Amino acid sequence: MKKFVSLVKKEWHDYKLWLILLIFAGAFFIGVLPTFADRLPNLVLSPSDVRLTAIFMGGTVLYFVATIQFILSIRRDIKMKEIWLHSTRRITTLIGAKFCFSVIWVTALSFIYGLASYFVGDALQGEIQQLIFFHMMYVLLAFLFVILFTVTALVFYAIYLQLKRYIGLASIVVTGISFFLYIYIFVKWTESVNYGEIMYVGEVSLAPLEKFFPSMYRGETFVVGHVYVMEELFSIVLLVGCFIVASKWIERVITR
Repeated sequence: MKKFVSLVKKEWHDYKLWLILLIFAGAFFIGVLPTFADRLPNLVLSPSDVRLTAIFMGGTVLYFVATIQFILSIRRDIKMKEIWLHSTRRITTLIGAKFCFSVIWVTALSFIYGLASYFVGDALQGEIQQLIFFHMMYVLLAFLFVILFTVTALVFYAIYLQLKRYIGLASIVVTGISFFLYIYIFVKWTESVNYGEIMYVGEVSLAPLEKFFPSMYRGETFVVGHVYVMEELFSIVLLVGCFIVASKWIERVITR
């Protein structure tokens, strides 16, 4: 465990500047910039609405930056071959430390970004406990999305490394096409009847949670729908399986 923590600390040492810059960027775009929104011509939204929008956009930026940071960290260690070839730690441990670091810093920064939700005026209307609940859900979504983004990126990075051995730079184009093809197939599959018959088992309504959310944009309420136990279990197993397989795949490619 101590060795794993030391690997996470190494990531912090290498990429803490990214986090500091993101904190300052968030403070500017979420905290400072919206205060000047009413001075912009033809802008329908109020400064409070702009700040709330910036909070959601800031979370999205975190997912993409975390994915880039995660892949760049792996790429850098691959170039420093001694770390991978002579390390006694398993590949899943080495990549897992990078993965944990990305998840931790995105979750932490989303908590910081989410603090601005208490200062959005009438863009969010509710009691303090409702604002706290909104804040925690914002952090939870950041936690879940960064896991999805980074694991997906890991899989396609493994594909890229494999293709690079055979077709060189053309692997970038092929991997990109493969990604969009994957999105298309995934959407078609989730919309199919067979998917519904298999995955839509164990429905759990989230409607009771709606009363804990504040009202948004002057009266509009959050609609959270429902989840299915089978679908969620399948997603967890799939993500874990993809992480392990992609990690082993990368190890096989770089140690040949």
